Amino acid sequence: MYKLIIIGLILTIININPFFAQQIPNSDFELWTNSNIAENWTTYIKVEGINIYTASRSNDANTGNYAAKLETKTLITGDVVPGMIQLGQMNVNTAEPYGGYPYTSKPTALSVNLKYDQQGGDSLIIMCYLSKYSKNESKSIILGGTFYSYAQPVEEYTTFLTPIYYLEEGEPDTINIFFSSSYKSAHSGSTLWVDDIEIMYGDYLLPPLAKDPENIKDTSFTATWTGADFTNSYILDVASDIDFNYKIAGYNDINVGDTNKFNVVVQDTSIKKIFYRLKADYDSIITDYSNIISFSLPYAPVCYEATNITHKSFTAKWQHLTTADYYILDVATDSLFQNFFQNYYYFTLDTNLFVVGDLQPMTDYYYRVRARYFISEKSKFSNVIKVTTIEKPEDFELKILSLPQKLAFVTDSTFLNAEIIMYSATGQIHSRCFMKTNYTEIETPSKEIFIIQITKENGEIIRKKIGVVSE
Repeated sequence: MYKLIIIGLILTIININPFFAQQIPNSDFELWTNSNIAENWTTYIKVEGINIYTASRSNDANTGNYAAKLETKTLITGDVVPGMIQLGQMNVNTAEPYGGYPYTSKPTALSVNLKYDQQGGDSLIIMCYLSKYSKNESKSIILGGTFYSYAQPVEEYTTFLTPIYYLEEGEPDTINIFFSSSYKSAHSGSTLWVDDIEIMYGDYLLPPLAKDPENIKDTSFTATWTGADFTNSYILDVASDIDFNYKIAGYNDINVGDTNKFNVVVQDTSIKKIFYRLKADYDSIITDYSNIISFSLPYAPVCYEATNITHKSFTAKWQHLTTADYYILDVATDSLFQNFFQNYYYFTLDTNLFVVGDLQPMTDYYYRVRARYFISEKSKFSNVIKVTTIEKPEDFELKILSLPQKLAFVTDSTFLNAEIIMYSATGQIHSRCFMKTNYTEIETPSKEIFIIQITKENGEIIRKKIGVVSE
């Protein structure tokens, strides 16, 4: 079944003889040197001198024999690399494409057929840049292009038609087209099939190009967009869901006038995720919707009381926020956070608990947390939690006594509920138990070397190699 997604309102299409309409090479991905190299396209990124291939030839084509298959993968190093293919190259340091294919026309749209197996909340990317080299500035200047992301699965090949916007005057000399199977929060396994690219020439009444918001706070933000020529005004929609079934009060098809910024107040504090889109009004002719911008309002997590408090450590805990990308932990020795403890200033982590160690006994410490969002940046600070470490126990924090065919563990309270595992010299588990009191006995193998591993509740692990025990 044929599907078409048009991002923009087409008034007329000028029929241009394909002989004169400038196109790009191998636009149907029928030509491959081998299974990983498509002619005229870059199918790899270079990392520390090594080519990492990010695209491959696929028999699952829209037309013809082949398409390009882009798959987001996890490397042996643990790094997640999106599937990518481009006419130019990719700068791995700035994550930006550069270079491209010689091109001197000014097209009005890019058409491409895509199929997308989305994992998690991933998004596909369509990008096209037209640029011209400036001798005065000794670099290429981007004259125009398109950037479009789509965060839904596409189960069968669908034609995506995206308008090209021009922000600078002049004729281009280069075109760079870029596709990716992931954007921002990459999920391993996201797979994008790309086929049948066509450069379009025609007349459009363009919708605005929605951009990332500005001045984001926990209850307000400024929606921004790039305008289009001859527009009388813009119509803004703001919702808490991507289908725009739940509009934010006061922002349902609101006419905001001839501007490219508008401040939005979100009075409902339960709303944490925002979506907005726009239409352009050309003297009573209304365009299709723009692209959709989504982001999280930067609300702060709630810090909970610390647990596992000892003379030298405690576990800091706080609310898990599903929309946050990571957290920022501060630990100080004063409630005003003028004296930060060691390296616990702007300490970033992606979990909602952390064991803070190397503390002094009978000392007050304070911690707070902020949430970090990719677009919205940092939230306000959470509430502040005060923690007082306990008095240092007697010297015997852990004593292991050798008894006839047994070991006895004499411990302080920091070892309560710790797990004891005894391994034989060959690595087999001999026995396992938990320290429920300050004195615990465990039977041992006779006349054998074995290893004791103790795992405390705070995650600290202690290993000891024990020889032959007393008869």
